[in-house]
Amino acid sequence: MKFGTLVLCGITLMIMASGAPAREIWVAKTGSDANDGDQSAPYLTINHAAQQAMPGDRVTVRAGTYREWVKPVLGGLSESSRITYRAAPGEDVRIIGSEPVTGWERSGNLWQVTLPDSFFGDMNPFSTSIRNPDEIGESSDDPAREWGWLMYGRWAHLGDVYLDGEGLTEQETSEGLSAPMTWHVTSEQGQTTITANFGDANPNAAQVEVNVRPHAFFPVTPGLGYITVRGFKMLNTATWWAPPIVFQPGAIGPNGGHHWIIEHNLVRHAKTVCISLGNPSGKADVTLSGRHIVRHNILHKCGQAGIAGQRWNSYSHIHDNIIEQINYRNEFGGYETAGIKFHHATGSLIEHNFIHDVSSTEGFSGHGIWIDFKNRDIRITRNVLYRVSGISIYMEANWGG
Repeated sequence: MKFGTLVLCGITLMIMASGAPAREIWVAKTGSDANDGDQSAPYLTINHAAQQAMPGDRVTVRAGTYREWVKPVLGGLSESSRITYRAAPGEDVRIIGSEPVTGWERSGNLWQVTLPDSFFGDMNPFSTSIRNPDEIGESSDDPAREWGWLMYGRWAHLGDVYLDGEGLTEQETSEGLSAPMTWHVTSEQGQTTITANFGDANPNAAQVEVNVRPHAFFPVTPGLGYITVRGFKMLNTATWWAPPIVFQPGAIGPNGGHHWIIEHNLVRHAKTVCISLGNPSGKADVTLSGRHIVRHNILHKCGQAGIAGQRWNSYSHIHDNIIEQINYRNEFGGYETAGIKFHHATGSLIEHNFIHDVSSTEGFSGHGIWIDFKNRDIRITRNVLYRVSGISIYMEANWGG
């Protein structure tokens, strides 16, 4: 056994014996990533803390708005040696995928702003289709499958515009801007022009933001285990449409990991999926995956699903969540729109959730709890479902598919 492995095993044994975190790492808006990360000298960003955290550590984040994508690089080793990320008890901690936009110019009852591609960083959501880039394209005989069962709104973009925390609705053409709280985009030659109808509001006197990041808390490395995420507000992420045949992104998710606990969070305005327990972005051990606990979260105003997953969601316990106003703007949708959508899972329990106001154009789903294709040994009990446009609990093509 190598020396480094011996040291790590020794640390783990001490953690198990004491029951206390190996290290308490602190993050605050008054901090610096050049600090030591202790309570008197906290880090400035959660993601920097996530690069330092080792099995058994606890990352505590003080109040504030953190405009970043948190990408943990390590997981824990066991239930007694988790890596825990938590908002400081009683404090308002927001991980936000959007950035403020100023300098709007008025033309009649519309407002306009032009932004360079450099504003958005690695990806411009306003020039990127909602369609998942990993779709199988024209290789399929089923046109619906080519689009990942995205049945309407195929013109939509990943971009979103927010006025004082409320999302505007994208319009395919500028003619749709006669309605308040709408926007339309044109992109050419490295410039993005957003035209919006803010109703009676003046965007230069309000807080207007646009989304720029695809995730709030989501590892790049697939397969990390034993991570707890507790007490955060995660807002305004630009997630792609997430069918079960390709990588399934979400505002937060384990990316093919195992034994995550996601609890007491608010996830709001994910473009598609709030919490993804589905296909990872790369290779991960499916026999080890799943076994998650998702509890006491509020999943609010997400465009595709509150919770979605495929196979990597097996042996999970989904309970005491509020899932509400899914696809409330009805901009796009199809056969993946639901409060909870599971594929190919084994041995999971879905109980005591409150799911309401799941919308979709008539004929294209919008179910409450949708258990679809090769699920087995799933128990659904003591849930309350109210005002869903499709079927409250829909079981489709399970067991052998």
